[in-house]
Amino acid sequence: METATSLNEIAERLFPTFVKLNPEEQKYSLSLYRILAQGKPVSREMLVETMNTSHEKVNHFLKDRMGVYYDDQQNIIGYMGLTISKMTHQFTVNSKTLYTWCAWDSLFIPALLDMTAEVESICQTSKKPVTFEVSPDGVKNLQLSDAVMSVLIPDAEDKGFVESCCKDVISSFCHFVYFFKSHETGLEWKSTRKENYALLSIKEAFDLGRQFNDYIHGDVLSVKH
Repeated sequence: METATSLNEIAERLFPTFVKLNPEEQKYSLSLYRILAQGKPVSREMLVETMNTSHEKVNHFLKDRMGVYYDDQQNIIGYMGLTISKMTHQFTVNSKTLYTWCAWDSLFIPALLDMTAEVESICQTSKKPVTFEVSPDGVKNLQLSDAVMSVLIPDAEDKGFVESCCKDVISSFCHFVYFFKSHETGLEWKSTRKENYALLSIKEAFDLGRQFNDYIHGDVLSVKH
């Protein structure tokens, strides 16, 4: 299979893997991200109060929703890339220590929160720290200027990949998206894998994330900005 080389090609292959939200769903989704960013489990009641809506509508939004993870009390502890459970990619906003499921999440979620995040992660192979800040407008203070990110590019004909992502996006996609200290290090790792990957600079990965936000949350973000 030919490797996708441009961000647009990657977007065309990757984005349809994720459920596109209608304008009403986008409002609930954005609110859920922002409540979760407060660093505590999110109850359905919190969504009801924040959205000034009914339990019925909140339950409808959450029913079989892709990428929602709950604790034993059925409070939400993770949603589409953002979690309060400890993981590799530390993500600090407004003095709250959170985590992201994969490297890419840390690059597009700040725009959804309308906040700047401090990211502390590692190179997947060398375990060398990868740290930087991400605002809704871009990345700054990247300590490893040559750092790259891997992104899994699904086969357009692989319908099973879409199904597996809907069931468990973390194991199906996130566990293949990492930071590397350099392009060379990323290539070494990529050579040991059978899946199809692209290696993106951190700026390219941020730009892909901006496109992804427009794809999933474009209506509500355009209203707010």
